[in-house]
Amino acid sequence: MGLKIFKESSLSELNQFIKSDNFEFSSLTKDKVWALEYFNYLGVDEDEYLFETNVDFKLNKELVPRVSSDFDSAILLYENFKLTEVQAVDERLWSYLSLVELWEYTFERWLSKDDKKTKTFLDRGILNPNARRKADRKLLRNSISRLWWGVHATVCEEEDKYRFTKILFSNQDIFLQILERSYSKSPSVLKALLEYIDIMKNKNTLTRAHYRLLLKEVTRLSGVILIDIISQEEMLQLLMQSDELKEVFTS
Repeated sequence: MGLKIFKESSLSELNQFIKSDNFEFSSLTKDKVWALEYFNYLGVDEDEYLFETNVDFKLNKELVPRVSSDFDSAILLYENFKLTEVQAVDERLWSYLSLVELWEYTFERWLSKDDKKTKTFLDRGILNPNARRKADRKLLRNSISRLWWGVHATVCEEEDKYRFTKILFSNQDIFLQILERSYSKSPSVLKALLEYIDIMKNKNTLTRAHYRLLLKEVTRLSGVILIDIISQEEMLQLLMQSDELKEVFTS
């Protein structure tokens, strides 16, 4: 029996409910799976708001809801949750996992110490099917899909196949500022960026300003050359030779 997930219509209904005056953020707790309780309260049969998929979901241990554990949680999820890319872009799947199967993790990791604004809740819990934000960016913000896609984008064929993944999850600024850029879809560009960051971190303390400058330089390079077709080594060499980056990163 496959995992049951939300129908798109029920997901839209939950979105509207959260935005209404009837929803109380203060009533949320990690032990209360409010999304299911909402439909139970309305007396709706399960098959009216859920449907069965061909996806199997089972973790051999729990995800740890701490920033410092994001890397370990991501690897655990990725290795135990085998998906095709087609399955992995289904917002309904990630919404169900974040709100039902892994609700306790979502609450503890993102909501328990937050001001519980609607935007944060929608970003981390529900992937709004009507939102204007691009689908790939929404996948990088949901509490669960961000873990899976972070690994999928960085896993490599080296002996230490998760070494780029570890760099990516080492800092929230790195994760969002890099993966939300269009050129991050190029494995060679993405891994060269992470390699450069790793090298520079061993020489200096990096700040958000450093990351922004680095991405600005990549944007500049993309306007001069076709960075999507060059190798990881060539991209890294371009970054290492950049006078703009040398001036800031090695000062």
